[in-house]
Amino acid sequence: MTSIEEKNSILKEHDELEKEYNKLCNSNDLLTSKQWQEREERKKAILIRIDKLKAIENAWDSDVKEPDLNTVSLQMLTIKDVSQLLNCGRDQVRMYIEVGILHPIKTGKNYMFVPDDILEFQRTYKGLDMSNRKQALLNYHRLNEV
Repeated sequence: MTSIEEKNSILKEHDELEKEYNKLCNSNDLLTSKQWQEREERKKAILIRIDKLKAIENAWDSDVKEPDLNTVSLQMLTIKDVSQLLNCGRDQVRMYIEVGILHPIKTGKNYMFVPDDILEFQRTYKGLDMSNRKQALLNYHRLNEV
């Protein structure tokens, strides 16, 4: 059972995240491409966190055990979302799939990505040239040497 203090804390966090998300969406600031990308990444992170909080709030109204905050993440990304997050074209994202760098879930005709996988890609390949197939393969093999 969740205490009243915990519930209030979750509701307050949910409210603050929604306000921040709305502020980011309604901002008319002129941004560099890097700033825009960072803002888009923050918006995605906020939506993921709000989904987790909603799952907990929904569990309060049912007899279902409350989900763990660290395990609930149903938000998936499309190729378009990933290309925007990585600031590259959709063909580049498809190339990363073909090379074996990204591992999406195929749902019919579409590919869906787990946000944590994209964050892992960014951490793993930070500072490396991934601009074309040759460089991507070279870096992939360097990082995955046995």
